[in-house]
Amino acid sequence: MLDILQCLEKRKQMSPFSIEKDELLEEILRSPKKDAVFFITLEGLLLQGAEHEQISRFLSCYHLAGEFSLGRPFISSESHYSLVYAVPHKTDKYKTSVFNGITYESKTMVGCSHALVSPAASARH
Repeated sequence: MLDILQCLEKRKQMSPFSIEKDELLEEILRSPKKDAVFFITLEGLLLQGAEHEQISRFLSCYHLAGEFSLGRPFISSESHYSLVYAVPHKTDKYKTSVFNGITYESKTMVGCSHALVSPAASARH
């Protein structure tokens, strides 16, 4: 089972970081490829920073499968963080927790467009 507090502690130990250089992301890239990786980073960073070399390398090894908003878990930071879930194979599902105040189970990813599926919408299909 995933221990989010352990993930927070690991991120806290490796902070501060920048969009160009993240020690935690580098550690994941140096490690043998896993079936899934979970780590905490700035909210939306991997989706917005693909032009940066380190993020580009990560996205060539892993595919994003989810991002779960954690808000501002660190007293010392005003930044918003999220728990990222990535897998080594392509996936058409993207799990997320909250979007515009509504809890969503997943998004279906087709190219660059995202179709959101809320629990209420899922029940209707």
